[in-house]
Amino acid sequence: MVLDTGQYASGYLQIAVDEHPEAVVFKQRVRSSVKVSVCGDCGYLEFYAEQPGLMYRAYQNMLNNE
Repeated sequence: MVLDTGQYASGYLQIAVDEHPEAVVFKQRVRSSVKVSVCGDCGYLEFYAEQPGLMYRAYQNMLNNE
């Protein structure tokens, strides 16, 4: 999921994985900032998680908790 960058956000684009998405509280949300690369010719965008390993481990934990 992409986290809100609204009025009270940190100002940086972040993605998140909830290790326990079904939980009402204590979802164990793992976050990573996102880096963006832009092509100066065509405007093509690429997004990269700054901590891809951390995000993948959280995703694996989520699958194991189902």
